[in-house]
Amino acid sequence: MKYKVYSMALVCALLLTLAACQRTPAESPSPSPLAEEETTSTPASSPSAETTPTPEPTPAAEDGTRYFFAEGYFLGAWADGAWHSSDTEQFTVGEVFDRDYYDAWGETLNAARFYVGEGPGEFEDPKRAAGLLEPFGILEGDDFIMKLPGQLTGEAAQVNVPAYNFYVSFEGQPHYFVSNAVIPEPEWHTADGFLPDGAAAQALETIGITYDLSKLKRTAWACDIDGDGEEEILERIQTTRDDNGYAILARGEQCFYAFLLQDGDRVELVSSRVNDPEFGDDVTTHFAADTPQFRDLDGDGVCEIIFQEHCWEWGYYYAFSRTDGAWKQVLCSSYGM
Repeated sequence: MKYKVYSMALVCALLLTLAACQRTPAESPSPSPLAEEETTSTPASSPSAETTPTPEPTPAAEDGTRYFFAEGYFLGAWADGAWHSSDTEQFTVGEVFDRDYYDAWGETLNAARFYVGEGPGEFEDPKRAAGLLEPFGILEGDDFIMKLPGQLTGEAAQVNVPAYNFYVSFEGQPHYFVSNAVIPEPEWHTADGFLPDGAAAQALETIGITYDLSKLKRTAWACDIDGDGEEEILERIQTTRDDNGYAILARGEQCFYAFLLQDGDRVELVSSRVNDPEFGDDVTTHFAADTPQFRDLDGDGVCEIIFQEHCWEWGYYYAFSRTDGAWKQVLCSSYGM
């Protein structure tokens, strides 16, 4: 009898083990954004199209306002048919954070961390701001951590967001693009070639650049920016840099970058910056532009071009939009010291 009981117990255990082995494995969590790599041919800010479907657009705030961040830095908003840049507009903490936000793949962020300590360009009265916000979250050193939506009320909701160097880190991770609405990213890849030398040189001459193109750093990307079904070529041409990131310049030469867009037979200057050639040995005049991001922020069917400009211990995030046939800066956020 004992033998039969033990045998049946052994069979049951074996069946349970086999059943457990055949269970469907849990889905993997969404991948984290990757750091920028110039050599990659896939978007640095989104996972492979084969593994993650493109998120569908979702409504923004009830009034239609869309708030935008680039790598955690607040860029501004699109509301009432107009751009509102963080470097020129006054936003309140309640306005920006009394809602949830999405990462680049349409996942809700749930929580935000931002700096409320003392320093240049921070809150006008950091101690007062921290005191007002403390009941709505957790103070951790000079950082305030708040669950989203923030549900801020009273004076805490009216605290002005600093116009300079306002940084938000979601769940401790940098996010290449987040908003209060899911904004799909178009497919893009590293282009096989560059713009024709003659067209590129002519476009650079409009900003006073006459360098030998073979001595410059050239990188190009292909993307259907205007939604016409045909890929445009966006090329970044800038001063070559050494392994330490310093521009390789002879005395009197200019440090510069320029984004040029080829749309059919037309080449357009999207954005550029050129320094004073009398830079001497001042490293603070060195700057460079990062890999761009493409997003249709205002919903007009044409992608804005968003990129980071690195300076010496500070920099900017920009968004450029095509308006009346020309590219114009519409959003700007500074960061650093």
